[in-house]
Amino acid sequence: MSHFTFNAAGSAAGAGLPTTSQPQQQNQPQQQLQFMSFDSSQYGNAAGSGSAAYGGSAGGFAPPPPVGYAAGGVSADFSHVPVGGAFSAGPVGGGGAPRYDDDFDNEPPLLEELGINLRDVVAKSRAVLNPVKTNAHAFEDNDLSGPVMYILAMSVCHLLRGKLHFGILLGWSFVACVVASWCTSMIAGPGAGVDVWRGVSVIAYCALPMVFFSLFSLVVGGVFASMLAVVCVLWCTSAAANVLVGQNKQQLSGSWALVAYPCMLYYCVLAMLTLY
Repeated sequence: MSHFTFNAAGSAAGAGLPTTSQPQQQNQPQQQLQFMSFDSSQYGNAAGSGSAAYGGSAGGFAPPPPVGYAAGGVSADFSHVPVGGAFSAGPVGGGGAPRYDDDFDNEPPLLEELGINLRDVVAKSRAVLNPVKTNAHAFEDNDLSGPVMYILAMSVCHLLRGKLHFGILLGWSFVACVVASWCTSMIAGPGAGVDVWRGVSVIAYCALPMVFFSLFSLVVGGVFASMLAVVCVLWCTSAAANVLVGQNKQQLSGSWALVAYPCMLYYCVLAMLTLY
């Protein structure tokens, strides 16, 4: 072990500082500054034991374990896992390993996953085009995808005229259709089995002529637009009343005008929003 000494008197003389006389230096013992020494040999065993405790050797640092190494000496191999595949879990309750399916060709269409059937929308739209004899059997489900498309189309037509009515059309259409369908169920009587949500779908689908009126209102106006609005309101009302009465002939027999009145109020609101 090496020691380092430092002579304060010699350093002062070398730096040109004033020093004391020689007799005083002889009488007083020289003061030596000793610095702490460091011996690296005594730490060798500790460093070796520390590296050995972490899986390395006593002579140096051990590299990290490879990928897939698990505690207890059990290795996990992830080489069989494919990259970019669709992951699907095993059966519920255990008993099956996760599966990866790369077959994207058999994926269902997006509209089918969303529950939108364009064929049904087209069939119901064609049924509405005949206001005298509307096919009531085409409206056997509670589909609302077509009405949402109609409201979007009307909103675009209103937007082209500088009117932002999407929220108004969507909100008031929902409220008005629910109220009109509820009135129809009340006219049929309690326990008649009239589905309120099916009535909402029918009344909203029968608003297709109002979409045509919103489109024609972009190029026409004045008295001709008002007359066209009256025709479209009567068209929508006749189609909706025919479907609702046709689906519940026993309960709504002879109540065509009562069923048509709340529906006509809703279509009048749509016409006024388009005109004004």
